Amino acid sequence: MKWAFYLALIVLLLGLCAFGGLGEGALRGAGYAARLWPPEISYAPKIAGPVVATVKMAAVGTTLALVTAFPLSFLGCRARSAPVYAATRFLLSVMRATPTLVLGIMFVAAMGLGSMAGILGIWFHSTGALGKFMSENMDAADRSVQEAAVIDGASPWQAFLYVLAPMQANAILSYYLYYLEANFREAVILGIVGAGGIGLELIAAIGGFKYHRTGLIVMVVIGTSLVLDFVSRVVRQRFLERVMV
Repeated sequence: MKWAFYLALIVLLLGLCAFGGLGEGALRGAGYAARLWPPEISYAPKIAGPVVATVKMAAVGTTLALVTAFPLSFLGCRARSAPVYAATRFLLSVMRATPTLVLGIMFVAAMGLGSMAGILGIWFHSTGALGKFMSENMDAADRSVQEAAVIDGASPWQAFLYVLAPMQANAILSYYLYYLEANFREAVILGIVGAGGIGLELIAAIGGFKYHRTGLIVMVVIGTSLVLDFVSRVVRQRFLERVMV
């Protein structure tokens, strides 16, 4: 059993080495975080506009994604023909697999600085994600009602639009609100690479070694994310109450 002892010893030593590096990084991180306090509250009025611009970037991009993902989710259902289903799922996979940051950099390079590049990056990636989740939800739904509508004379698209989609309205709303929250954080990162908004203010503060201003921006970003989360929960709760009545 000596090999087990030596193996455990090697694992322990590797763990201690890794912990040592982790501990050193944590100490440096704590030191940097201490410099961010107290935040520069007097600078808050100047970042109100960039925060609103970042929220708009996330909202517009996510809403456009929902609009384009809806018909793609119809084409991506298993009920469609095999070529249409395979082509749509492949397209959604490509869109979903491309990181939003990479898309933002590409659109900034193609279109120049500004929020439009961020909106397009969010729209492209979120379309793939929302389309996949929505089509899979449609596949898992009870299709007997939709089939009955088709038998009564409705087209597949009409049955999808007026029967199947309303059955999945709660799930669709949940996906939309979730990606709205997530895309706000993505929009902050996109601002760092040239899409504007609060991300641009953040990278400028970090680059200028303005620690207290950086602390304020970080707090505002976290606070805005929490507000969006709260609003999302309220909207979902109100929607569920109206559906259940």
